[in-house]
Amino acid sequence: MVILTINNDDKASRTVYEGILMLVCLFAFTASVIAREATAKES
Repeated sequence: MVILTINNDDKASRTVYEGILMLVCLFAFTASVIAREATAKES
């Protein structure tokens, strides 16, 4: 989806990198919330 909206190579690699970085941050945030809820339920 993101790749289709890209024109030149420099912007392409940067957009893909930012997209991956954003997904990693989102995944890390979700994982931390799940872990926090899991530990809260146990205690």
